[in-house]
Amino acid sequence: MPSHHAEMTRAAGHRFVSSHAVGRVQIGATIALYALPRAAPAALEVVAFPGDGVPFQLWPCLAGAKGNHPHSDGLLGALFGRLERAGVAAATALLVVEPAGFSGHHALFSQLLPQTTASGEPARGYDGGQRTASSHLALVFEAVARAAATEQVPPPSAAAPLIAFGFSKGAVVVNQLLAELAHAPDIPSLPGTDGTGREHAGAGRAAGGQGSEDAPRPSEHGCDSASVLSRLCEVHLLDAGLQCRGAHLTDPAVANALGARPSPPRLFVHGTPRQWRDPMRRWLSDEKDRSVALLRASGVRVVERESFETEPPSLEMHFRVCDDFETGGHSLIDHLAARLKAGG
Repeated sequence: MPSHHAEMTRAAGHRFVSSHAVGRVQIGATIALYALPRAAPAALEVVAFPGDGVPFQLWPCLAGAKGNHPHSDGLLGALFGRLERAGVAAATALLVVEPAGFSGHHALFSQLLPQTTASGEPARGYDGGQRTASSHLALVFEAVARAAATEQVPPPSAAAPLIAFGFSKGAVVVNQLLAELAHAPDIPSLPGTDGTGREHAGAGRAAGGQGSEDAPRPSEHGCDSASVLSRLCEVHLLDAGLQCRGAHLTDPAVANALGARPSPPRLFVHGTPRQWRDPMRRWLSDEKDRSVALLRASGVRVVERESFETEPPSLEMHFRVCDDFETGGHSLIDHLAARLKAGG
């Protein structure tokens, strides 16, 4: 992607954040941007995936995190600002993982999906059997842990709950993670949460005995695909959409397997008129409705919210949802905020 696109995303300026170590790591073709709290190990870890290579000029970027994707550094800044307003930024490790490449402006998450089309859509749905996304994310988290050691800041805790955000096309990676979790019933959920944010007596202890016999062995930092999936407590789709079907999970087998877990991850579906009321893609809203109904019927907790519903559809609202989404008090973010406010 031409570098002038990255310059356009930084037009809103840089923010210098002294409370966090901000930087980037590279694993093969993958670039990941990070913001890690300096004071203590993060109590929560958030990973996000951007959309297609479209610049957005209104997000302030965090100084020190320069991405190759046109809006990945802006997405890092936008989500950091949202976590700040929630009162949890100081206790949260935030990562943005870029696609491996582009075809024109189309983002190609080929390192995180088993197979993609030429324009980056899932070629054959979501195959959870290969653990493509969680295995690669384990390498990303390992690289971030090494960067934290270099910067002399505490790495994210191996027992920290994980929240995944997929913006626009980035939702395909979140869907792949859910499919991988559905395909691995032997992987227990992280001790300490039940998908609602309520803490159990086991909170703070790393999960033990997790993963199947064929799962990758833990790395030097204790991270493998099983540990990634066990920590996945919550996912957010931020105005998900593609130019074809597949932006939302509609496989009954995946939905039923997720719902059968003792503590399935909670799903937040955030949308805007830009996607949900697009007259040229009416099937996108139908697909979203079918996915929400299917997952709810299977026992997965789903929170659905539309932002800017009184405004005419625009590209700007598509981006604005990333720093203006609401959770209604149901997210782990809200529960952590309440705990921190109470001094816990």
